Amino acid sequence: MRKVLLAMGIYLFAYSTPVTGDFVWSALRPGLEMEQGQFQDHGKSVRVVLLRCDPARNVVRVVDTFHEIGKGNALAAFSLREVMMKTGSLLAVNAGTSYSYSLPIPGGLLLTHGKIITPVNRQAHNSGFLCVASDRLVITDLSGLRPENCAYAVQKGPLIFRETAASVSDFNHRTVIAVDEQQRLLILITEDAASLPGIAAFLYASSPELNVQSALNMEGGATSGLLIAPELKAQPSEVGNVDGLVASAIAVYSRKAQ
Repeated sequence: MRKVLLAMGIYLFAYSTPVTGDFVWSALRPGLEMEQGQFQDHGKSVRVVLLRCDPARNVVRVVDTFHEIGKGNALAAFSLREVMMKTGSLLAVNAGTSYSYSLPIPGGLLLTHGKIITPVNRQAHNSGFLCVASDRLVITDLSGLRPENCAYAVQKGPLIFRETAASVSDFNHRTVIAVDEQQRLLILITEDAASLPGIAAFLYASSPELNVQSALNMEGGATSGLLIAPELKAQPSEVGNVDGLVASAIAVYSRKAQ
């Protein structure tokens, strides 16, 4: 057993290194912080943007793009940019899969305002769920899901565990969400293609100060995108594709605006 743990430690050290420079968060507003940097993923340098949101000071919710920004609008693109424009969010990031390239048809559970929009996809392998409850954020598998306790929820995957660092994965642009020990939401988006093992090693081993409890891979590739409102003066304010179709988005709002 000790040999296995030692081998795992050597693997994590070899394939992922901490964000370069000091790990210093920049405050965008109370309870919302941002950090930029890079890590090594199987010998490749990956640029990454991290957001950290305290749900006690900001509102986190899942947006159903079809019903909230596109229903009855034949010109809707169902994009992150439209999510921000129509709902007044401080930031928006892509969430679940769409079964269609022309309409936002969620590929799994989507629950908003306490109402199930689409049911759980029980055939999805190693999928997970973000549940936004009144008093906490939860990332869980199907066995731990309690939809009746969620005001908002979205399904995607795979779940990212510490052990994911020892698995095999392709390289792609990634959007990943996590919950830390203080129940804060972490949003990670890569500016370069990355593997899930590399991200797992970065989240759990290379950056212990993140205190990640659980993590979930969201829709990636050409759909991966992050948009931050201009008034927050973030640099960068756009990462990835913010004008493409998304079936759902995770958005953050000022509590005063809600």
